[in-house]
Amino acid sequence: MRRSACPIGTGPPTARCPQSGQVGSALWQNSGIGGTGRPISNGPFQANVFRVRIESNAFAALRTTDRGLTRELGADPDAPTLPTPASEVDTLGQSPYDTAPWSRASLGFRNRLEGWLPFGMHNQVHVWIGGDMGPATSPNDPVFYLNHCNVDRIWEAWLVKGSNLCAEPIRIGAASHAPAKRSHVFNPHKPTNHTSPNA
Repeated sequence: MRRSACPIGTGPPTARCPQSGQVGSALWQNSGIGGTGRPISNGPFQANVFRVRIESNAFAALRTTDRGLTRELGADPDAPTLPTPASEVDTLGQSPYDTAPWSRASLGFRNRLEGWLPFGMHNQVHVWIGGDMGPATSPNDPVFYLNHCNVDRIWEAWLVKGSNLCAEPIRIGAASHAPAKRSHVFNPHKPTNHTSPNA
């Protein structure tokens, strides 16, 4: 397989690797997993071979369908590029896992990898690919699994690094004014005195 000069996720658009280079990557070609279209018309998931049988509306309500897979690579102005190697380095440098207010506005590893700053690496891929990768039935697109394997790969690298896994504080009693106790996410790469919040 011929390699593109701009493989997926190699960096932001530049003179050497314009945004069209990300769309033109070997991954999105006929010899890869196919490209953009409504429905896509090349690769192993083109409409005459691969059919979408269930979809969701904007409110995540499921309905049956029978149509080809759709993608709109790089079309959303809110995510004009894929995450870059620099994004990954920045994400891996985040500690702790999460911070107050434990929401879309939180700083830390969780939101950089998954979330909304304005898009974490995971969400940025969903938005950049568009089409069937956008709704609640995004697993219809086989590229969903590539994205989630990459999230797992980055999560593992962060754990191996020995990052701080503090999670949301636990309050004792619904209206308690007692000081918060810290809970910790289990990290198999970092010995800990893990105690259950119910202990």
